[in-house]
Amino acid sequence: MCGLNLEGGRFVAYLFMMIVCFWLALGVAEFFAFVSPNEKLAQAYFSTCLTVFTLFAGFLITKENIPDWWIWLFYGNIIRYPLNFFLDNELRGLEFKCPGNEGAVPVRLQDSYVDGGQTIQCDESQLNNPFCFRFACPITEGEDILDDFGVNEGIGVYIGVTIALLVALRVANIIAFTKINWVQK
Repeated sequence: MCGLNLEGGRFVAYLFMMIVCFWLALGVAEFFAFVSPNEKLAQAYFSTCLTVFTLFAGFLITKENIPDWWIWLFYGNIIRYPLNFFLDNELRGLEFKCPGNEGAVPVRLQDSYVDGGQTIQCDESQLNNPFCFRFACPITEGEDILDDFGVNEGIGVYIGVTIALLVALRVANIIAFTKINWVQK
């Protein structure tokens, strides 16, 4: 219906990771609630944190463009691993086609050619001339997209790191809940 991969195993993996993402997001919200003296500060910290994580997840700012002193935000990113899981789960093994050249890119075959003693210039007016241009799909496999964004660690790594981040966040929440008390006596 919405174009997702129809394999049952991939759907179950998708549902599993959605549940883990729910608990991860809840853990982040709880963490900021525990370490903040009031609700307004917690909301400000939470939104700022998620904005920074979104920027450094590898899609808005790619890994190659992240300065060395900020690369830890790429590797310790709570958004990156679930997002990469969803991309890998959905796109790996997928094939793309450009029926009727929809979405295809024109590729110039030659600058000009001679047809019956007349020289034909291959410019934009000749886009439908098969002697001047052919159309090619810019993306033919899901792996092309995964490679472009550096999504190559594997689903197991994404699941493992996401669960490890969830457990670490829960431990931090327990510590923050038991050690921080904002109530004045």
